[in-house]
Amino acid sequence: MELHEIFDNLSNKITQLQLYQRTIAKMAGEELKRLNEYYESFKDKPELLELSRSGHRMLFYDAQTGEARTFGRREISVEDRMKAVVLHKNKQYQWLLVEAYEAFEDYIEDVYAYAALLDINLWPCRHFGNISLSELSNKDFNWFRNRVNRIKDKDKDNILNQFRNKFNDIEEIEKTNKLNVNLRLTLILINNLRHIIVHNGGIVGDKAEFSKKVLKDAGLYNNGKPNKRHVIFINNYFGSEEYDNNIVLLEVRIMPEIPIDISINRLDSLTGNLMSYAFLIAQYLQEYKNPTKT
Repeated sequence: MELHEIFDNLSNKITQLQLYQRTIAKMAGEELKRLNEYYESFKDKPELLELSRSGHRMLFYDAQTGEARTFGRREISVEDRMKAVVLHKNKQYQWLLVEAYEAFEDYIEDVYAYAALLDINLWPCRHFGNISLSELSNKDFNWFRNRVNRIKDKDKDNILNQFRNKFNDIEEIEKTNKLNVNLRLTLILINNLRHIIVHNGGIVGDKAEFSKKVLKDAGLYNNGKPNKRHVIFINNYFGSEEYDNNIVLLEVRIMPEIPIDISINRLDSLTGNLMSYAFLIAQYLQEYKNPTKT
């Protein structure tokens, strides 16, 4: 597999995920508009608004008798339905981020296999397994890709460190770049967000501890005195008040005083940063393959 094919594969996946996001946003917006119009038409008539509440009964079937049993009942107001639309939209955004990061992980493993095919010196010897270096000249991309799959998980986490060690400028660009974003912190944050979304429904037990872990993993905890900008960056992906411990990836509207809807797209920013990092790795491998003549 060629380098451009690996990058194109990731590009296509992230493109589709961003299209899903736009569809989700459009559908949620239309539903909220419809519910809001319904609410406005009845808000001055409480007796009619009360009649608009919908009843819901949740059932399961007894395995021994086949009898239907109720395990939940809810009466839902129009306001509850509007809130549910927003929460569901956020849930969908969370899972798009999970898919995006997992696509990025696949990409990193693919380019790591490509790197070994390009030059075995880009891998540490332990990653080749029980094989002599002379035998490696006959191996193809799929062989190296299968080796990546067999690398122990603790070493998989060090694949990016291997790129950092071989291409010294990457570590500096992670910290100082035209995006004005710490890319290493961003990758570690997304990975930790992914873990919480998958294993705990997108809710952290303690946001301060979560932030501390992310900063420590990124080497930015600074003995308990982290850069305030880094803490704010992490907190930007959480809600407020009753949702303070919830991962929130919804758009943030800026300048709400003007009639034009201008928003910061948090999910788009994160997936865009994944693409920026992927492109950075691809550039270094391309330059390694075809050094620029001076």
